[in-house]
Amino acid sequence: VADYRPAQASQEKLPKQASLQLNLVANPDIIATLAAQRRPGQIFLGFAAETGNAATKGAEKRLRKGLDFMAANDLRQEGGVFGKEENQITLIGPQGTEQWPRMQKQELAHRLAAQLTQAWLQASTPTSRPA
Repeated sequence: VADYRPAQASQEKLPKQASLQLNLVANPDIIATLAAQRRPGQIFLGFAAETGNAATKGAEKRLRKGLDFMAANDLRQEGGVFGKEENQITLIGPQGTEQWPRMQKQELAHRLAAQLTQAWLQASTPTSRPA
């Protein structure tokens, strides 16, 4: 989902001009809205694509949006991100920050799923109560 969209849509093709001004407005923050309406047992993971200081910016976004986890990656990382088979993220969660090594995106998805499953199991396991 894009952060911004055109402020005004045209119903017709715009004529070719020497220049064109495009005004943008912010899109609603879907994940922050959903996290604010969280139901018991839900775990929220966000993704932060940043250009520099990805871990710091990702941690700030995680708290601001009310998320359990944030997967932050630096778009300027060596080897690139978009259109590539590999990626490197920093996973930010309630237990802290963990920088993951560069790996295949499919492996990264499996590791994220395992991490979220573990967090969900821990959150949904009743705690022992003394008799």
